[in-house]
This record gives sequence, C-alpha cells and structure tokens, in this order.
Amino acid sequence: MSVRGLFALFVLGFTAASPVKKWYPESVGANYFQTNGFDGNQLVASYILPDGRLVAGSAVWTAGNGSAGINDPAPFENHADPFYSSGSVIVSGEQVFAVNAGSDSVSVFDIDPLDPAQPQLNGTFSSGGEFPISLAASPDGKIVCVLNAGARNGFSCYGAGDDGWDHMSGWDRSFGLNLTTPPHGPVGNTPSQITFSSDMSSLIVAVKGQLPTDLNNPSGNMTGGWIATYNIGPNGTLAAEPVKRPAAIPFSINEDVDQKGVFFLSDVSSGFAAYNADADSAVVQGAIPAEGATCWAAQSALSKSFYVVDITGKSNITEISLDPTTLKQV
Repeated sequence: MSVRGLFALFVLGFTAASPVKKWYPESVGANYFQTNGFDGNQLVASYILPDGRLVAGSAVWTAGNGSAGINDPAPFENHADPFYSSGSVIVSGEQVFAVNAGSDSVSVFDIDPLDPAQPQLNGTFSSGGEFPISLAASPDGKIVCVLNAGARNGFSCYGAGDDGWDHMSGWDRSFGLNLTTPPHGPVGNTPSQITFSSDMSSLIVAVKGQLPTDLNNPSGNMTGGWIATYNIGPNGTLAAEPVKRPAAIPFSINEDVDQKGVFFLSDVSSGFAAYNADADSAVVQGAIPAEGATCWAAQSALSKSFYVVDITGKSNITEISLDPTTLKQV
C-alpha cells in the first residue's frame, strides 16, 4: 500500500552548551509520517537538514494496523486520503503519537532530542471508539485527544500520568453520526480534525457535511457540516455539549499564529473558511478559483500566510493571506 499519512515535525532548540547530537549534527529536527499498512503500521522518521532536505532515519512498527475509508463511486473514485482527515500523526513535547485506524488504538513513541529520527515505541492505548483518524495535544502537553470516525464515533481523551496516558472518562463525547467502520467517504458526514485552542479554553472538532452522491445520504441533497467548540472550564472540566457553527465541508483547522481566536479552515466545497471564536462570529466561506477539493492547510510563521493543498488531479498549493477582521482574503 502506498504511503498516505500526514506528517508531524519535531524542531530542535539546542544551545551552544547542549550535548553533541548523535547523528547528522547539522540537522534541525525530524519529520514523521505513518505508512498506514493494513498488516502492520509503521512510523517513518527522517532528519530535516537546514536547506529543507530530508535524510532517512528509521521506520518503527506501531504495534497496530492501518485501515482506509470506503470511497463512494462518485465524485472521487480514486481519492488519495484513507482517513478523510488531518492530524493522524502529531508531536507533543518529546513524544510522537500516531493513530492505528485498523486497530482502534494510538501508538506513543519517545523522542531522543539528540537523535529525533530514531523514535522508540513507548506503548499504545485504546482510541475509545472505532477508526481513529485525528489527534490533538493540549498546549501544556498534559492531555491528548483522539477523534474516531467509525460506527462508534466521537472522541476520547487521555491525561499524562506517572506510568503513561490515563483515560479521562469525563472527556468522552459521542457524536452519534450514521457512519460505518470503516466509514464511507471522502465526505459522508465524517469527522475531519480535532484540535485545542492555543489558550486551552476550548477543544474544537470539524465535521463534514454530505454530498448528494454519498451513500449514507438518502435525501440526495447537499447538507452542511459544522464546527463544534467544547469549552474547557477553569477547573479542567469539558462542556457536555458544544457550541456548533454551521459550515460546509470543513477539513483542516488552523488557529492564526498572531491573531489568537481566529481560525482558518480548508473547505472541500469552496476552498477555505474562517471564523473568530472570540467575536463569536459565524463561519465565513472563501473561494479558491477552479478549486477541486482543498483538504490540508498550514500557516507559515514567517509569512503569516496560509497554504492549502488541493487533493484532486490539479495538486495545487494555494497561498492565502487572511484579513483577521473581515476574515476575507486580501
């Protein structure tokens, strides 16, 4: 099976007094992605050189299996993303987390800061549902949440303990979506991503709408998705019910690095969308000309622009500068 996993980065921050790095002293960090192998998943790690080139590091078994969604016959017969999601591999502190969609589990790897492309498997924990597809780590590194997109959909969260990651049952939330394991996609009312706000005041989930051609859409009409925001109380409790913002087909969630509370989303239906959580604004849709299906997005801390990837045959990367006040492209 081809490699189809999203990746995560570990950036080194050594000072002159730091110990000498074990391998590739000139490397500035590591890149991670998963193979999603059905008969054994692997985490692949590479060294990042100062000029952006990658050098092979290692491939480590996750102790779990991959899986893939069922692609409906139209309109995307050969869709490239098996999870229909963003964030299946993340880095938090000195650990890497990766989902095992075929085993309903999450693998945890330890990172050696002196040799980050040689991660070591620490263990696994249950995803708390079926077909895990996205992960989120709290800004303080003490909580990791996993989003499930199968018949048992929703999310579960785990807290850092003395002996590993402990289930936080009070943070379990079920969506009750009409999905199968594995789910039908690439849209199909499936969850897309889970993430924390930078100030840790909320946990946010994007869920797609439905296309007329989705097999789990008997109405045959286009239906919208939503952005669910679960507020986190000062005592660490999670709201029982979310604040929902209607959206179209939201996919990747990114909080603006400068304008906290402003969220940018890739949107399969139009190109992108944005909203201001602090101003309690509605989701504002933005258009990318000749857009096919924009799925993943990231922001450059240098240029402040967002970059979105079109997964169709166009394979375009579009740069978007967002006005944080109007939430429109400039």
